[in-house]
Amino acid sequence: MAISDSGSTSVIREGGGYPLNGSKIFITYTGVVEIVTAIGARDPYGGTWGISGTREQFC
Repeated sequence: MAISDSGSTSVIREGGGYPLNGSKIFITYTGVVEIVTAIGARDPYGGTWGISGTREQFC
């Protein structure tokens, strides 16, 4: 999914983290990436605006 593609991902706090809930789409070159950035809405229906992001390094 590119920035220009619409999607739906939500995060709900569980324990010490935020598991992602959403759709999974094939992305080219994922076998060679070192950093993945994921962004999701913490409360998409609560009227609060904003985004949360995380970055994981896989090398």
